[in-house]
Amino acid sequence: MATIRWEDRVTAFAEREDRKYYSVTVEDPSKSTEFEGGYVASRPRHARKQLRRTISTGFTDLSPSDADALQTLWNDVRGGSLIFIYLDKHKYEAALWNAQKTNPKATVDKAPYRMYVRFKSGEQMKFTPVGFGSNLRWDVQGITLEEV
Repeated sequence: MATIRWEDRVTAFAEREDRKYYSVTVEDPSKSTEFEGGYVASRPRHARKQLRRTISTGFTDLSPSDADALQTLWNDVRGGSLIFIYLDKHKYEAALWNAQKTNPKATVDKAPYRMYVRFKSGEQMKFTPVGFGSNLRWDVQGITLEEV
């Protein structure tokens, strides 16, 4: 099975990924143990040089079909079971904006802003209805992605 890419699945509504739900948390790579007398021994948790990040994000004003597409992605990767590729849209757009300040036609490679992630175990996406009837839209929050 080929690796699923986030940007391929959310292309229709990628612009709805809302910065108000976006945050990045960096894992503490150390393991510490306290002893009697106030002594603390610490060591690296693992030999991995790159720090693992946890990304929280969400969407605003999704149509019912877009909300279904997001749920389909969740089902296809079986929640946190399978790894997929996430494009950090906010960092990519910031790099693109900085490049285009001096050259309006500049482009930026997306590769450095892609990462392998999975949905964080035990977390749940929260779908909140906004409006009703033919104006029904969805706000989605609580999407937590863990770098692998």
